[in-house]
Amino acid sequence: MRIKDRKDTIFFLNNLFKEKYNDLQKVWGFNPWIVLKIQTGYFINTHLLGIRKKSTSSIENNSYKPNSVTLKDFINLVKIYIKILPLRFRSSRKEKHALLIGYAHHNKIINNESYNIYLHPILDYLKKNNIKHDFLYIDKIKDFNSSHEDYKLLDLLINFYRLWFRIKCYFNHEDRKAYKNAEIVVDFTSKTTIYEANTLKNILFETQLQQAIIYASYKSFLKIIKPKFIWTYCYYDNIILALSRAAKKLNIVLVEYQHSTQSDNHFAYSKWEKISKPYFPSYFWVWSATEEKSLNKNFLELKSKPKIIVGGNLFLSIQVKSAEIKKKNDGILVCLQGIWIPSFIEKFIENDKTYKWYFRLHPRYPKDDDKLKMLKKKFPHRIEVEKANVANLYEVFSEVNYNLTSFSGTALESQAFGIQNIIFGDEGYEAYKLYIEEGAFKYVNSTEGLEKVLTSPFHLKVFDPILVDTANIERKIKEILN
Repeated sequence: MRIKDRKDTIFFLNNLFKEKYNDLQKVWGFNPWIVLKIQTGYFINTHLLGIRKKSTSSIENNSYKPNSVTLKDFINLVKIYIKILPLRFRSSRKEKHALLIGYAHHNKIINNESYNIYLHPILDYLKKNNIKHDFLYIDKIKDFNSSHEDYKLLDLLINFYRLWFRIKCYFNHEDRKAYKNAEIVVDFTSKTTIYEANTLKNILFETQLQQAIIYASYKSFLKIIKPKFIWTYCYYDNIILALSRAAKKLNIVLVEYQHSTQSDNHFAYSKWEKISKPYFPSYFWVWSATEEKSLNKNFLELKSKPKIIVGGNLFLSIQVKSAEIKKKNDGILVCLQGIWIPSFIEKFIENDKTYKWYFRLHPRYPKDDDKLKMLKKKFPHRIEVEKANVANLYEVFSEVNYNLTSFSGTALESQAFGIQNIIFGDEGYEAYKLYIEEGAFKYVNSTEGLEKVLTSPFHLKVFDPILVDTANIERKIKEILN
């Protein structure tokens, strides 16, 4: 099977489920399919984008190797446990609070302060409901300079359980099941054009082990700090997924906040078959009715499916309220996604003398960077790169009338700023088919088509816009709290 795009990836993952799901074994009591599907889907997507994910697994020469354990490991386990004991009591909470979890490297400097657009906007609503909060940045857990002892506690718990599971595997070889699961998936993957056996096997093996370790760590951590609810994003991140499973086990509400488009061609939000013991978030907080409809359809078969809340985009609601709309007719934003632009668009840009082109790279898929530098070198006065990537996205919106992209979530956000979206590529069409059919987004597949859109009278039609009503947001947050 030749996998050429995200639609093919979903088709492959569905076949993988049908053919191999019943062959998979539970690992430390959890169903590995969610981890395996997500990691395989992500691996294939990064392969299509030309990105390689490094692995640090001990699997070598395509074979399983049991762990080795020494007396020093047992001594270290006891030492770590002794360090944990006093922190357990110091970190314990008497009053309910919200735990806001994400990644510090997603923060941007806004108004001279570090700001996470997925986490910080909820603070005002928590304050109105007299709910205190704590931030926890996953990539800062080892930052002992923080005055917050939660980081130190969680780091110790992760080190403890990493060693604990290593010792357990030495005696019961439970990790052999994880290896076998990885082997089953990789063998099936060999039927496709995506085949880097050892790399994929390492990733699948590692992430199953990581899932067990992080789950145990967060379960102990959450028992100690006792949050009222958890607000996070990107549930398919393996650490967030383990957190979700721990929260589910402890009956703690966990809300996954939408961070971008969630189409049927996304490996984490596409159709999920009926499986035993799913551990998805309690709630999916989405921006509009379109996402609600899609997720309800794709999670329908699950026995305990997540609840969907159409709450809107919190950060966008702040920005739209304070924005100065001063669009310039000669500005076009191009949002890249690691797949560069089609040749017909590049040709149009080369011949164009009218517009200023703002090229924005995808933060996780920077493969386009080299081609963008070449284009910038050819047309230094018409290609804007620095402002498009350093400035807040919504600040860039104020400079343009058009947003040209494939399936980027920026197409959903730009509507609120009166920007006309122009979609290209088969995947873009699939992602925004409803918007295109309704006439809200324009679809182009030729130089002539692009020229026609840009030279036609500007008339914006809005379809299913992202909700930015603060009263609605406040009402939905109260529903979660209650």
